[in-house]
Amino acid sequence: MSKSADDSFSQKRVIDPHDVITTDVLSYLIEHNMIGSDIESAEQGSLFIATGSLVFCDRFMLETAVMAAEAATTKPKTQQERDSAAGVKWLKQFLAKVTFPSAYLLRTQEGEMVAGTIKDEGMEEPISTYYFRHGTAGLPGVFMIGIKELSSESFQLPMTQFIGAAQFAAQFLSNMVFPEESLKATPLAFFRKL
Repeated sequence: MSKSADDSFSQKRVIDPHDVITTDVLSYLIEHNMIGSDIESAEQGSLFIATGSLVFCDRFMLETAVMAAEAATTKPKTQQERDSAAGVKWLKQFLAKVTFPSAYLLRTQEGEMVAGTIKDEGMEEPISTYYFRHGTAGLPGVFMIGIKELSSESFQLPMTQFIGAAQFAAQFLSNMVFPEESLKATPLAFFRKL
């Protein structure tokens, strides 16, 4: 064998100390029952663990969805098709001005949906690799440890004020990305058991 082949066999896997610390902390929390499993009744800010099928959505997928809708509304004939085409045109302009974070949706084994945003740089691989491998099926058997988020009571501001218009746009954005019935959470870790 050549020296380079010998070197490749003798190389050791380097583990990031950050990963070891994270794993140790999560193991401690689970072992000491500091993480609940009932997401529905969990309080604001509490830790929970859930398992299910995980899908991701990044800006590329949102733009692809708009392109598909745009293609479907070419040469509108009826008033409904013209209205739909105008909505797609507005949505395309809106997407060009908004910085979308990547998002996730976890459908639990009990049928609950947990959703939220994620940071791309925290992912081991680019989100697009999940699309190529799983399409719309998602990743099965994924565990998530997260912090439950509850929104405060909604209050309406006048649309004549910029903040009222911004509030309307924020709700539209949330409804566009997340299922209305989904529970919101900040993910701390996604993992699969081997």
